[in-house]
Amino acid sequence: AALSGDVNFTGGLPKQTRLAQLGLMTLADTPEVAVEFIRSDAPPAGLEGLAIPAVASAIGNAVFSATGQRRWRLPLR
Repeated sequence: AALSGDVNFTGGLPKQTRLAQLGLMTLADTPEVAVEFIRSDAPPAGLEGLAIPAVASAIGNAVFSATGQRRWRLPLR
């Protein structure tokens, strides 16, 4: 969502009619992800994607810190 996947509309209908037309990242485009499990005495809990919504905001803040320009719309281009 932060870098691709924007939808354009004409007459209230999306121009992109297929998922492949959205320019979404593929598995080959993603960076390497390292997962580390840490021993704990806490009760078991699932691994979740709670950080995912914050990623676009973090990238936007990094762009602002580096350039001084705020980006208010996704994708950040």
